[in-house]
Amino acid sequence: MLGNSSNAEFAQPWGAARKARGAALAATLVLSGVGAALGTTSVAGAETINTGAVDKAGDGVGTGSSDGSQDWCNKFLGTGTPVNDFRFGITDSEVVWSVDKNDGNGFQDVSNGSNYANGDKVMVKFSANEGDGPGGAIFRQTVTGGTPSTLTSKLSVLDASQGPAKVKSNTAPVVVTENGAQTRRFVKDFEVTAGPFVMGPGAPDIATFSLNNLEVDSAAAPGPILCNGDFDIAAVNTSFTLKREPVIPCINPPAAGFTDVKDTDYFNTPVDWAKASGVTAGTSATTFSPAKTVSRAQMVTFLWAAAGSPEGFPAHGFSDVPAGADYEEALNWASPRITAGTAPGVFSPNDVVTRAQMAMFLWRDADSPTPNPPHGFSDIANNAWYTEGVNWIVAVDLTAGTSLLTYSPEDAMDRGQMATFLYRRSCPAV
Repeated sequence: MLGNSSNAEFAQPWGAARKARGAALAATLVLSGVGAALGTTSVAGAETINTGAVDKAGDGVGTGSSDGSQDWCNKFLGTGTPVNDFRFGITDSEVVWSVDKNDGNGFQDVSNGSNYANGDKVMVKFSANEGDGPGGAIFRQTVTGGTPSTLTSKLSVLDASQGPAKVKSNTAPVVVTENGAQTRRFVKDFEVTAGPFVMGPGAPDIATFSLNNLEVDSAAAPGPILCNGDFDIAAVNTSFTLKREPVIPCINPPAAGFTDVKDTDYFNTPVDWAKASGVTAGTSATTFSPAKTVSRAQMVTFLWAAAGSPEGFPAHGFSDVPAGADYEEALNWASPRITAGTAPGVFSPNDVVTRAQMAMFLWRDADSPTPNPPHGFSDIANNAWYTEGVNWIVAVDLTAGTSLLTYSPEDAMDRGQMATFLYRRSCPAV
């Protein structure tokens, strides 16, 4: 059974304990941020599209004026008598696209053509700033008495976040302003936001969003008069494109999708890396079993898979390994460079890997580099058979020990810890 001390090893920055031992507990290792290491496109400027004029669309023809705006609808902005509704075009508007990169910074304006990863969220805001009616009105009504209507704007978007673009809509209230006893009701501006659209695995590598339809609906306007307040937003270029960022397993591995690995687990990213790199597919399609101990057969299989699963090596020669075992190719590769077994002709494939053995497996897989500074742990004898292995994994910051002065060499390794060690070994710059 592993104690909390082992898990504490993975909760601290790599190498912190070693540096603390060497500098009177005064220094800690601070890792560089992932974004800096990757050098990917970051938030840069605002993607604000000045759409300018947006013409009317989809209305019945009014009878009170030559341009069809007067008496376009009865009671669109509210009740009263007499009612004269006017509708005008939008002369000034803008569209702002924003993206939440799940980096703790929330939604930010981004440049068209920026990179995206699964889980990023997209929002769009349309702002109608002015119309071509008197005083900049978009809607206008002259009326005596009565009450204003409830208006609702609806923005429809071609959403490409999950696959081929599909129309998604969102609504927002529109404020009707009243002015004077001979009441002038009017709308000079409004805005509506749609989203968030969550980028998913089914999204295309180049995902293009655009506005499909814009309308303003009135709770008071009676049918069957055609008085929907549509605007021809589809005729305006509002497209916004995101490009799938290249998957670099050490930096941005896709989520493994295992139900028994939480985002808050210290081994979450290592497990994502392990699946993306082909090191493991989990213990089932949906589980990784992070607390399950690692056997010697599994250990050589992990290392072999991390090396690209090479084949064509001489037979291992161990008598306790069944012919055709699923780890046979891995053991052929690992023997005798990484392991010579637990005794002549014996590999002990089902024995649990200890932290001492793990250190030696990793050190030998790195071609047994020497010399290395002394590890500094008090629970390892200077002449222990695994001393050089521990010296090396401490020197390259794969471990800081289970406490400041202990390594716990006889503790068993579990799958969560093993994924973390292999991730650190394979991704030292992260």
